[in-house]
Amino acid sequence: ETTDGNFSGYLALQGDILAVSAEHEGVSGAFRRGAVHVYQRDAGGPNRWGRVARLVPPVETPENIFFGQSLALDGDRLAVYNPVPAEIPFDSRRHHLRVYRRHLGGTDAWGQESALPLLPYPGMGGLMAMKHGRILLGSPESNWANPWDGHAGLYELDRGRWVTTTNDTVNAVD
Repeated sequence: ETTDGNFSGYLALQGDILAVSAEHEGVSGAFRRGAVHVYQRDAGGPNRWGRVARLVPPVETPENIFFGQSLALDGDRLAVYNPVPAEIPFDSRRHHLRVYRRHLGGTDAWGQESALPLLPYPGMGGLMAMKHGRILLGSPESNWANPWDGHAGLYELDRGRWVTTTNDTVNAVD
């Protein structure tokens, strides 16, 4: 399968589930809004991968956000990051990390579980990992004065809600 949007720019695979980004894909008439395609083994027939979901950002999302620029998959949860466009003032930047959950909204449906606030560092989320109810975000190039510095942030699932538990600056060690 192909799209017009840099299909397979980013991938996440776990077990029988594969998430593939197309972060340049046009969505709802908007240029480069992005999409994430979710595939499942045997959904297309025995030993064939079939698409079971196409995730897109909300309709009010501006163009050029590149939804799906980083992906992390853990069981029935998928975290999708998109960078913050530079032209959007920082105070109005919201929800650039979304968590989707399988079976939310029906059998094998992938519904949005959470839209998480962005941590206040450029590039935060460009590096991402998810495991056991935790999402670790990284921002490796957040300081132009010292490009070896970076930031790390951690969200944890606490009684059904994602909460920020750590937001640290990481300095290069000589």
